Amino acid sequence: MTKLTKASHIRVGDKEVSVEEMINALIYLPGEQVLGFFQSIGLMVPRKIRMVALRRVLDPYVKAKHVALATLSDEVNYRLGWYQNFSETQLVNLLPMFNDKELIYQFRQVLWFMLLEYLIDKKVGEEDTLRLITAANNHVLVAGKIFEDVIAFNEVINPLFFDEPDTIDGLTPDVFRPVLYKSSTLVELREIGKKFGINVPRRLKKQELAEIIKQVLIDRNELTDEEAEKIDKMAVIALQRYAKDRDIKASIELKKEEIIEYILKNAESTKEKYFIPDSPGVYEMLEPDLEEEVVEEVVEEVIEEVIEEVVEEPVLEEVPEVVDAAPALSSEQFEELLMEIRLLKQEVERLSEEIHELRHAEFTIIEDDYDDEDYDDYDEYDDYEDEDDTIYHVHQHVFVDEEEEECDCGGHHHKHKKAQAPTKAPKPMMLNPYKPKISEKEWAQVQKTQERAIKQKERDRAKSQPIPVVFPDNFDY
Repeated sequence: MTKLTKASHIRVGDKEVSVEEMINALIYLPGEQVLGFFQSIGLMVPRKIRMVALRRVLDPYVKAKHVALATLSDEVNYRLGWYQNFSETQLVNLLPMFNDKELIYQFRQVLWFMLLEYLIDKKVGEEDTLRLITAANNHVLVAGKIFEDVIAFNEVINPLFFDEPDTIDGLTPDVFRPVLYKSSTLVELREIGKKFGINVPRRLKKQELAEIIKQVLIDRNELTDEEAEKIDKMAVIALQRYAKDRDIKASIELKKEEIIEYILKNAESTKEKYFIPDSPGVYEMLEPDLEEEVVEEVVEEVIEEVIEEVVEEPVLEEVPEVVDAAPALSSEQFEELLMEIRLLKQEVERLSEEIHELRHAEFTIIEDDYDDEDYDDYDEYDDYEDEDDTIYHVHQHVFVDEEEEECDCGGHHHKHKKAQAPTKAPKPMMLNPYKPKISEKEWAQVQKTQERAIKQKERDRAKSQPIPVVFPDNFDY
């Protein structure tokens, strides 16, 4: 394959154009125009070209563990253990996670270096090459040097690339299974399915679930014609119970490994030679790449930071407390811990999908009919008692300076406290998102009615007499 450098020149028409000058314009070309050009000349590109370009710019960032640890989440850093076998989609999705514009710029440059080399190897004519360069220069003049979103750009140009025979997303099925199972998410798997024209269902249909159960029974030599007919007539709930009672791992909810198999079974490049795995061990074939040197580098950096902080502070004559190191986990305990982490991760992904669906759900909101004037209409005043059993008749007397005064009410003299405006009854709290259509005054009346009913019930209970029970003489004890 032709190798280019920035100093290389390509002859286009009557003049020679430097590769650096061409690439500086091509990197800003939108995905739609890139795809349109390659389709116009009837040329597709091997998927490995984009994968090589992605790895070439991502490798320094991934290998610099202090960068990855400081930039990426713990979950993504865990997945990087399988980075050397990542599929194309995983590499594309990893690119923007570092949030580095320089990284995006480098990817565009490397990708176009390799695309130009491929065009030269395929002997694309000078007229087509000139048309591509002209389109790039015109776009820069009109839109400026602005990058299209890297995820959107790569998604648009997906149809441009093709897989080698018996591969999918740049991987063979034997590698695709364990890598995607260990280091991908349900959302990413569905994205890969969509990329290859496969609409991965969220749940299995009843007939598909029945076929899985029957296949297991066939493998056990336990399926008869009567049993197969019985299974076909079962409802979904009955099928799930049937599978559970016979220790058959089958559920209407698609698990990660079932989504992987669904993609391999239906993808154009792999369905011809697809086979059902003999055992679940195929998903455990690849172990993560653990580099002890990386751990030592991180530890050394932390130690150096701690030493610098200690040097700056005054030295204290204290004996440091010695803490015993925690016991190491056995291999079995470590595997159990990893299994629990995977199960929790799957549950989080499932809940994330449900939350995503709820965000787009529509709910009917009933607006309340509260009117501030309803609170001003609350004019009823009743007698009330203090804690010392002193009865006050609340009147609408007008007092100017005094807090209490003598007045004549009903033929007797007693002290009156200044009438206080009743506090607003609290708005009723409902356990649903709809607010009741009831005014403050009506709510207060409801509360009074309830209180009267409770008091009446207590008085009736106090007056009630026990009902005598008489047993007949011939009652058998």
